[in-house]
Amino acid sequence: MRSKRSCILIASIALNYACTQQCKAEQLLLTHEYRIESERFDHEHLGAVWSLQEGTLWILASTRRSNDVTAHMTYSLWKLAREASAPVECGELWAKTGDRPIVGMLGIGELGNGTIVVALQDQLGVGHLEQLNTATCRTASIREFAQEEFAMNGMARMADGGGLLVGQNRLVRVDGGGSVLWSRKLADVPDLVLLEGVSLASGGFVLAGTQMRRERTPQVGEELANLWIGKVSEDAKLIKQEVFKGRMVSITPVGQEGFLAVHDGATGHPFDLKVSREIGTKRLGGDLAVLQTRRLFTTAGGSFRSRFRVAGGAGGVFVVAGHREQKPWIASLNGTGEVVQVIEATARSRFEMVSALDLVGAGREFFAIYTVGINKGEGVAAPVERVVRILKLRVTDD
Repeated sequence: MRSKRSCILIASIALNYACTQQCKAEQLLLTHEYRIESERFDHEHLGAVWSLQEGTLWILASTRRSNDVTAHMTYSLWKLAREASAPVECGELWAKTGDRPIVGMLGIGELGNGTIVVALQDQLGVGHLEQLNTATCRTASIREFAQEEFAMNGMARMADGGGLLVGQNRLVRVDGGGSVLWSRKLADVPDLVLLEGVSLASGGFVLAGTQMRRERTPQVGEELANLWIGKVSEDAKLIKQEVFKGRMVSITPVGQEGFLAVHDGATGHPFDLKVSREIGTKRLGGDLAVLQTRRLFTTAGGSFRSRFRVAGGAGGVFVVAGHREQKPWIASLNGTGEVVQVIEATARSRFEMVSALDLVGAGREFFAIYTVGINKGEGVAAPVERVVRILKLRVTDD
């Protein structure tokens, strides 16, 4: 009998998937579903990275020991090897750094040299970058990278072996050893919340985020955002920027110079549940000019439910992970942003709600990671338990 601490592998035949058009030579298949759970009550993924050279998925997660929302939060690392039947917990990590307790995990990523790093924050607000020894699931070294509050939303790999940490309003460039080369804000862009970054082979970066606006409206109070996409130099100087209608966005390179952006079309208050949100794509050139726009679908609910992630795969396939009507929604797109296939993993009960998501992978292997909240009873006062679902995807030419 499998223990409560073990992870459950759920057969993919229990999931509902369908091609929305005639399936092409390159197909996106949902092969497995995994679930992270243990005897602890609550689990939420804080970030994930797919190590191609090791063939291992690493997931950073938080958990509580009971359904008491005031209970102490702990952090753990989980690994899922390419041929493994279930994720394995490496154990609870990072109780303190030196004499300072750790109060939060900022994220996990991979540097250009393949090193897995974890960003965390101590009780004084100092950010630390730890290199992970993947053989022992323990940190090999540690570097301070931020002396002020830093909310990390992503990490871009660099050709020189280092990386770019993308924070809400700050960029931090590190070398292959995790040492800080520079830390800067985009001074020319006020009220910017950065969400993602992509390094360019020609040098510099393309960044995507939300530019905040503060406009009182009688219907919903404050209208808050526009999509922002910008190109910056290697030393974080702004070269070009474009602003579009919407709030949430994810980008991935197309070819040598272009980009594909998946975004919502929200402009109202993020918690206005009565407003329909249009989810679509924009194909951008190297100069950020819009070459093509497509609509994926329209969904109800506030834009805080509209986060999507996109990544490029083999055979010109682009994979999008998101959620629609509180169910995981995964699609493959062609290079123009047109939907080729849709996979919808059905909720296991009407009380199941997606609260966070991630998409990692490259080539033919991808993982969509969802944190799902499950109401453990009736009514708004019922406790909500969060679990982590991992959907394993493969691009195949069968």
